[in-house]
Parts: sequence; C-alpha cells; structure tokens
Amino acid sequence: MISVARLEGDIMDSSIFKADTVAGITIITLKLDYIEADQNRELRQVFSALDYFGGKKVIVDLSSTAYISSMVLSTLVFFLKTVKKTGGDLVMCGINARIKEILATTKLDKLFSIRDSRGEAMAFFDKKIGQRSVWDRIADLFKPRQVTED
Repeated sequence: MISVARLEGDIMDSSIFKADTVAGITIITLKLDYIEADQNRELRQVFSALDYFGGKKVIVDLSSTAYISSMVLSTLVFFLKTVKKTGGDLVMCGINARIKEILATTKLDKLFSIRDSRGEAMAFFDKKIGQRSVWDRIADLFKPRQVTED
C-alpha cells in the first residue's frame, strides 16, 4: 500500500519519494540512500499510477540516493519502457559516481537519458519536443505587441 500524503497542487510525498509537477514535467525525487524490496514495491505502484494518469515527461532525481539495487533498476527500466510506449520519456539526474558505474556496467547508461542536474533534465524536454524554455514563453507574455494599421 502506498503511504502517500497528498499535498498542495500536484505534489505527492512519502517516506521514499517526493513527486511534483513543474511545467508539465513530473519530477520524482528519491529520498533514501538505499531502497529496499518493500520500498521498491511502493515505487512501482507510484510509477503505475503515473502511467495511468498519463505522465509522459518524467524526471527521476537520484541526488539523495547513494545506491540502487537491481530491483530498482528493473523498476526504472520497466517504467521507461511503459512511458516510451505512450510517446513519453524518462530522464534521470543527480546520479553519483557509484550509480553511474552501475549503469555503465549494466549498459543501462545507453538506455536512459541521463543529465547532471534537474535543470538540464528539464531542458532536455524543451529541446526534445522543439519548444522554447518555460521562461522564454513567460517572457513573451511581457513583450510589447506591435500595432498594425489597416
């Protein structure tokens, strides 16, 4: 059972993760150094819920995670495949040297899109879908409009 508390807006929080939505991108921040079997089940349920609700742009932030087990890798691969089937993508960020080594050894670094920071991961989606950044679009709202005479 997921021990999720619904907070403000599109934010979910539990003992192992925080999920929120920024500019249409779902960001899942894993909170623990190491995720065990029971916690991996909770993570799978969260990913299933995201798939059900149509989460197509997902960032998994591992900056607080020191190690991921093969079970967590399996969960991430499963969710990546699920998201890609619906035309979406998953980007991982905040990965430490130990996790990078695990991904390289298993050759999963070739499967996942990996970025150093959350900002770079968000920019990945702007570039991928050919959109300008959110900040550029907001700035457009404040540009003076040209008046044309007929």
